[in-house]
Amino acid sequence: MKKLGLICSFIIFAQALFALSVDSVNPAVFGCGTTSATFTFDCAFSGTVQITPPAGVAVDGLTPGAIPGTWFGTVTNGELDFDIIIDSSSPTPFTFTFLVIAETTMPPTGCASGSTSESITHTCFPLSNDNCAGAINLPVSTDMCTALVFPTANATASSNPAVCGITGYYDLFYKFTANNSNVTMEIPVLPGTFGHLAMYDACGGNQLICKTMVFSSQEQLTGLIIGNEYFLQIIFNPGTGTLPDQELCLWSETASTPVTWLKPLSAKLVDRKSHITFSTAQQTNNSHFEIEHSEDGRDYLSIGKIDGEGDISTETEYEYIHDSPNDGLNYYRIKQVDHDGQFSYGNVASMVCNKGEIRAYPNPVEDMLTVSSSNEGSLTIFSNVWQEVGTYQLIEGRTEVDMSQLGTGIYFLKYSDGTVERIVKN
Repeated sequence: MKKLGLICSFIIFAQALFALSVDSVNPAVFGCGTTSATFTFDCAFSGTVQITPPAGVAVDGLTPGAIPGTWFGTVTNGELDFDIIIDSSSPTPFTFTFLVIAETTMPPTGCASGSTSESITHTCFPLSNDNCAGAINLPVSTDMCTALVFPTANATASSNPAVCGITGYYDLFYKFTANNSNVTMEIPVLPGTFGHLAMYDACGGNQLICKTMVFSSQEQLTGLIIGNEYFLQIIFNPGTGTLPDQELCLWSETASTPVTWLKPLSAKLVDRKSHITFSTAQQTNNSHFEIEHSEDGRDYLSIGKIDGEGDISTETEYEYIHDSPNDGLNYYRIKQVDHDGQFSYGNVASMVCNKGEIRAYPNPVEDMLTVSSSNEGSLTIFSNVWQEVGTYQLIEGRTEVDMSQLGTGIYFLKYSDGTVERIVKN
């Protein structure tokens, strides 16, 4: 009795023929809080897409991407499901961008390619922010910000105790979550002619800052705890006439990157095992890397750990061997962990392993492809857009297939037992 071996090939899907677009979004309009959303594309493909949400809109049910502010999602038969979280500071309309990373449909549909975007509206409007209970939530941008505009019609004289020795002035409340220990507040135009800024560690909590502002201001909010929520009170003299709108925004400098990736994660077959490789150009405060594996690209389990270098500014290469990849599609990703417990993710690599008794080599191939099979059968070669190129009969043992007349590129080999293998023609 012949034993079955594992024949694995790293999948890189070819560029398809048509650009992707979003057919529909359910629901069509979003409210406050968390909403389960379904995006239906105009192509019934399955695979991985990179999602970029706008500032002020949070998501859940997705995998964090290596690039800050990006996420990975799994599309199944043209549908993508995840949660969208909206509050009164979220812009409307707002736009999501989707970029196709890999198509896992077999055979490839030939319709999923490039990127697309979709505009969404919501009805989550701010409460009166004349007191801290109705404070408007402000996003904190990275490295720069564009002032957001808020109405001042609800501003009245504060009923709170005197702030910074000021009584009888109008006030408005905002809140934010610190993403850095230092955050800059930009106020291009103060609604009144003279004012103060107060900051608190909670609604009705301890006053941390009291600063004077004149007309316009750039204020440094320092000593913040990352992840904590803070409340801002803008106090101003309304003067006479109609109050102009309030303009302000928050930004912080980019935090130092714990790891600079040099070569992205990749996986390939070596001696019928998954060899996972990646490298870094520099590391800061890096404790270790965790290698994670998934069957569906959504739920990952740690299968190994590699110690980091702490602080280093030279190239470092890493390799991990997964002895037993699953039959079918395998996903891998790297979780980078700092000494303080903070972590981030690198890119996702996918590999397919098919149980079978057929092996084609060399890969890449120049002219002659050798197919080793334990049984008679047939082989059909398809182009990278799944157009049939030719069909060949396989004998038990070795069959030589002449590929010298084919152009360079990616081809798919489909055997009579249903297995599919990708091959590169040089």
